[in-house]
Amino acid sequence: MEVFLAACPRWTHGAGCSRECDCVQEHSSGCDPKTGSCFCETAYHGPQCEKECEPGFFGAGCEQPCDCPGGGSCDPRTGECSQRCPAGLHGEKCQLACPSLRYGESCRLTCGCGGAPCDPVTGRCICPAGKTGDSCHEDCPDAFWGMKCQSACPDCENGASCNKESGVCECRPGFMGNLCQNECPPGLHGPGCEGLCSCPPDTDCDPQTGHCLCPAGKRGPDCATDEIWSFSQHRRLPDFLLKEEAQQKTEKRDTSV
Repeated sequence: MEVFLAACPRWTHGAGCSRECDCVQEHSSGCDPKTGSCFCETAYHGPQCEKECEPGFFGAGCEQPCDCPGGGSCDPRTGECSQRCPAGLHGEKCQLACPSLRYGESCRLTCGCGGAPCDPVTGRCICPAGKTGDSCHEDCPDAFWGMKCQSACPDCENGASCNKESGVCECRPGFMGNLCQNECPPGLHGPGCEGLCSCPPDTDCDPQTGHCLCPAGKRGPDCATDEIWSFSQHRRLPDFLLKEEAQQKTEKRDTSV
């Protein structure tokens, strides 16, 4: 009759504890003193505890399924989701979407789009309105504007340009209207004719610069200065009067000789 001891020394079993446990000792804590069945450490299983947990399982005997999104694998000892999250996700259980400017597995990569966001899965740049190219560094080509530069610009007039972001015609000074087709009305000047002329009554201003268009005989920013003055007042005469005066002086010298 075989006698089994209630407790055998570690790594032994059977009658009189005469048999050695047939276990991978690095992966087990011993064996049953009667049957010799191996007691596997966490993360191992098999008759001899020779196998690691299959992906998706953890714990003693690898009997507990991982609780990771998409059936992902986890740490075979702790059950913590250890693999990288799928592209576009991060977090302890891969439950969070990538933050702005990040993409890829576990959101480990940074978008290279010049400050613009990118697709959280592929990293492809999502260019803002008016920009294009792999890195969003290029302006929309001429005559196009908007997201992906898919919208055609209107036919802006009088040298106006199309805003690449909004598609609005940006008028040159002196013009206004949706297409910049109209000149500024009297009393207004500048881009979009938004400037108010500051000239004397009944005096127009240049629709581009806003400078007062003085009537004949007047000059100065506010047309308050007479054009013809004597040299005794240290005022400049118009060129045609200077020439006339010089000619008169020459003729006077000739007649006096």
